[in-house]
Amino acid sequence: MGVNLKSQGGFYAKAAVIYDNVFITLKSKDILLKRPKDLDSLNVVSFQGADKRYPKWLKKVKEDSRFYGVSDQLTQVKLLYFGRYDVVVSDRYIFRYFVNKLKLMHGLDSQEITEHKLTIDKPMYYRPVFRGKKIRDDFNFGLIKIKESGEFLRIYDKYISL
Repeated sequence: MGVNLKSQGGFYAKAAVIYDNVFITLKSKDILLKRPKDLDSLNVVSFQGADKRYPKWLKKVKEDSRFYGVSDQLTQVKLLYFGRYDVVVSDRYIFRYFVNKLKLMHGLDSQEITEHKLTIDKPMYYRPVFRGKKIRDDFNFGLIKIKESGEFLRIYDKYISL
């Protein structure tokens, strides 16, 4: 989880978004990922810091200079689709969003992908922290309301049509 900010006056709210990070490969490459050793000959592109979040999987890849952490997630999709990297570590919905964006921007034909489960992330890792209890409570209340009303799902659907 990193640094716990409760002792410094932080008030943790409920997680609004929980990332569902997976390994993504092109189906045409017929790659199977079930254990860290399966990455031994593969090049991996991911969000920055993934090697620290998932050291069991990515430590050796990083040590062998086969890991590229880049914050621009559109670049991650391009690097996979154009064959520069074998594997992307990404949230499945964020990846789909950028695939759709590439289709619109460049008329790219999307390729079939395979998602490989990486791990089960813990919702506590994604909780926002506030300086005040009232602000945190207001955030939690608002989050409940937009989920109950269906607005939360409409926001997701606006960006990602599944």
